[in-house]
Amino acid sequence: SDPASNGTVAPEQTTTYKVTCTVSPTQTGTYESVSKDTTFTITVNTCSLTITKTVTGGGDPNQTFVFNVMKGNDLVTTVVLKAGASTTITGLAVGDYTVVEDTAWSWSYTADNVSTAVTLSSTNPNDEAKITNTYVKHDWLTSIVDVINKWTANDGKTTINNSDRVPGAN
Repeated sequence: SDPASNGTVAPEQTTTYKVTCTVSPTQTGTYESVSKDTTFTITVNTCSLTITKTVTGGGDPNQTFVFNVMKGNDLVTTVVLKAGASTTITGLAVGDYTVVEDTAWSWSYTADNVSTAVTLSSTNPNDEAKITNTYVKHDWLTSIVDVINKWTANDGKTTINNSDRVPGAN
């Protein structure tokens, strides 16, 4: 440990330390000083956080949702999930975490909660953030809309027209 910690250590991961203990006699000339080295390991039990995504109201089953896991102002990790999926983040230290959804990413969905707070501790080492979104239908063009192309050559006389073709047919 460093002098500022006054001999106290609190590692966030399993760590092995070497300690030297020296015993010196209080009376001079009667005994020799004795030093002994030993090692010890502090095993840190870590926590886990499961993020589960649910969507109501339909929508694209392949739509992804982006979440930032924060500890205070620090970004711990970013995860991407589809509706009905979950993921578990392991190896987390005890503390307060916030799961924040990037709502600009999946703009056709309204989040019930933009963020969910979770506290991980020795008595609550595993927790879950459940986040639900609702699909907001938009009557706009989709990725399966066909286009009818019509071209005219530079000579003004030749026209290529596919308007008589049924979109999606061969």
